[in-house]
Amino acid sequence: MTKQNRKLGKQPARHDPRTLNLAKYLVGDFRLSEALPPPPAHCSYQEKITNGPGWPMMLNDELGDCTVACAGHMIQQWTAYAGKSFVPSDDEILSAYEAVGGYVPGNPDTDNGAVILDVLNFWRKTGIGGHKILAYVQVNPLLEDEVKTALQLFGNVYLGVQLPVSAQTTDYWAAASGPDGQPGSWGGHAIPLVDYDKEYYVITWGERLMMTPTFLKNYCDEAYAVLSQIGLTSGSIGALPDSTCHSCRRICNSLLDNAVDHTTERRTSVMITVSWWESFILQAAVSFLTALQTKITNPTELAGLQAVIVFLQKLLSGNVSTV
Repeated sequence: MTKQNRKLGKQPARHDPRTLNLAKYLVGDFRLSEALPPPPAHCSYQEKITNGPGWPMMLNDELGDCTVACAGHMIQQWTAYAGKSFVPSDDEILSAYEAVGGYVPGNPDTDNGAVILDVLNFWRKTGIGGHKILAYVQVNPLLEDEVKTALQLFGNVYLGVQLPVSAQTTDYWAAASGPDGQPGSWGGHAIPLVDYDKEYYVITWGERLMMTPTFLKNYCDEAYAVLSQIGLTSGSIGALPDSTCHSCRRICNSLLDNAVDHTTERRTSVMITVSWWESFILQAAVSFLTALQTKITNPTELAGLQAVIVFLQKLLSGNVSTV
């Protein structure tokens, strides 16, 4: 496969304030009295596939379906380590991409990728390749230990990255400077993190690629730990020494209980009346923050700022959704 056959397809990150954060279960509100040890220097859940049947393309050389292909590779990984190997077919990947991204086969104008949150919600409610997830939680890509702990506990991390042009010609993704190093100058992409040592290793375009921790921090604008029944019940994923395995399982179970309760709640709409002077202040704030976007290069900070702008715009319209 030539590098010219590499398609992208992740649309800009959409952050939902209702999404649970993994940090709460590690160091925050739901933490356990027994502290988990720091993540090990090396953790990998890819050898059974990389050294075995290999990773299929899942149509990402033809279509911008990376958000669904990422899910497909995670299903392949979980089932392989659970001893129940299953690989979603191209038809199953295509069906999910049509449902989530609105793609119409034969019409390239509809091949516009998809939003990761839409894929995760579809995966939970409908399933991909006959496999549903239980829930998902947000991971902070700027915190290296949190990313590594997420992989250690759940087998992988679903990453959304804003790839620079410099990533087009190499299989070793390192931060770059200049115009070719600008986040998103190539486009958005979705990939599963499945392995780390001093570097990170991801699966995409049927291959295992390497990225530096700095690359992840500079170009990742969303990351999720995905809760799969297969992954959580597999003895090969989330395994820790006996002294800490119990704590690991309690974290998983606590997180799972809260995440399922959270993601099944329905959103309600609240109408808010905004006075003329409040409207004036809100509009000024939106204008200022919109202008500020051009000065922010970190994709995570930019996504957070955009979420604030969207919320202020909802306040201006007088219609705010809550849970």
